Amino acid sequence: MVVSNLPAFRTLLERVEAGLLCEDDARYPARILQLLNDEALHRRCQTNIQLYVREHAAWRHIARRHTDVYHSVVTVPDGKAEYVYFPEPEGYAESSAGDIPVTHRPVPAA
Repeated sequence: MVVSNLPAFRTLLERVEAGLLCEDDARYPARILQLLNDEALHRRCQTNIQLYVREHAAWRHIARRHTDVYHSVVTVPDGKAEYVYFPEPEGYAESSAGDIPVTHRPVPAA
């Protein structure tokens, strides 16, 4: 990923350990080309992003955080709460159960 120099994006780059920062708008083209042309950088970013999503941003993590927030603001009488879990379909691309490779198709030259 190629991101602007906003604090939230800088923090994300530090957490994920993937991507390039643009200090100003003029640097975007060079950073994008750098990411596209440097195979090692591309693979490292791709691996780190996939790992970060699997460990921190998969739906199971998001659902757990939502449930934690609900429990922090709502009191449910004992014995009255019921949870329903619907597992993600087999092969679902965003499933945290396993990696499903994403293929990269370059844009054809005009």
